[in-house]
Amino acid sequence: IACNPDEQKSLIVTAAASPQLELVLRRQPVMLSKRGAVEWMARDQDAAVLVDLMSPRLALDLSVIPVSTFVSNSRNNGPRCIEPVGDPIELGSDGRSRNRN
Repeated sequence: IACNPDEQKSLIVTAAASPQLELVLRRQPVMLSKRGAVEWMARDQDAAVLVDLMSPRLALDLSVIPVSTFVSNSRNNGPRCIEPVGDPIELGSDGRSRNRN
């Protein structure tokens, strides 16, 4: 892909969901550390390193807040899309899931 250095672009790369996220997603964004981003951008990077960077993992602790299926329709917009319908679930990068309450 030819790129104009004056243009800023972004790309979301997805991989299979990590075990912690499988309850809400089949795929997840690849989350890279600063070091991982440098490795990803290296022109002559070994394919094995890239495959490892794409492996499903949760790079940081996350809070998952359940919302209704209303959000699943791309025609729907507005506050109802983010209205909580359940208690938050804490997902730890250490592989543990735990409820806040």
